Amino acid sequence: MVVAAPSTKPLPLSARAEDDKASGNERVDWSLLVPRLVNPIKVLIIESMLWIERPLSATELEKLSGGQPILNSIWYHLESLADLGILEIVEKRKMRKSQGSTKETFFFFAVRQQR
Repeated sequence: MVVAAPSTKPLPLSARAEDDKASGNERVDWSLLVPRLVNPIKVLIIESMLWIERPLSATELEKLSGGQPILNSIWYHLESLADLGILEIVEKRKMRKSQGSTKETFFFFAVRQQR
């Protein structure tokens, strides 16, 4: 997956922009704004987990994506999604002996209590 740099063009206003500007209420075209705010690596993580329907580690996600983005970026976004309560750590497994005594961490969607 190749992650494109965000455009530096000004944010587009809706078709009613001139009317809204005159009234002091500028409207933003959300269909163009949202892709600029949503991180493609986070989308990759969430879509992969929905598709495979099981917990995944950063290493597995890197393999699924063909090595782009790199492992450190994936790990950062996994932790970010966990901090937001979207994902949680569900398992830690010892890695193969050839990789030392480190543990592989698996994330999946956090269980939410219904109110």
